[in-house]
Amino acid sequence: MNRWTGHHRNKQLVRRRAVHMIEVAVSMVIVSVILLTAMNMVGAAGQSTRSMTDRGTGHLLAEQLMAEIMAQAYEEPDAPPGSFGNEDFEDVTKDRSYYDDVDDYDRWSSKPPVYKDGTTVPGYDGWRRKVEVDWVHPTDADLTVDSNTGIKRILVTVTRAGVKVAELQALRTDSGGDE
Repeated sequence: MNRWTGHHRNKQLVRRRAVHMIEVAVSMVIVSVILLTAMNMVGAAGQSTRSMTDRGTGHLLAEQLMAEIMAQAYEEPDAPPGSFGNEDFEDVTKDRSYYDDVDDYDRWSSKPPVYKDGTTVPGYDGWRRKVEVDWVHPTDADLTVDSNTGIKRILVTVTRAGVKVAELQALRTDSGGDE
């Protein structure tokens, strides 16, 4: 074997090794991109699952409070017609045990959620429930008015960590039924 043939073989081996090293580097980049994409997809799926769970839980919390409110009278049984809001003897704190009509709940809020007697609902530390009650126009429930129209709109909103996860709306009429 002459000197040039051996040198030529060494050059070919070096080139082959260089090509293999480039192939390995490109393969590593491709695998890294695939793994990063897969990890992002798993993270997004987890976030989506939590969001759906939060919406379901929030809806249940809103339904529970709305059922409590809708079971109350349209207005204070002993007050003059057209009165609105808490009466003097009704506690405006978290304890709703004295609430006896729909508008007593207006502007009520609790973080974390509490039962009617004011005790905390366990396991909901980052959650908040709030209620708004308004008189609404008889032909447009989105239009609030300043006087008794015989229709009150109740809006229950539930948030978790400051993000709205559920909102429930109902109408209560002075005839005693709900719509």
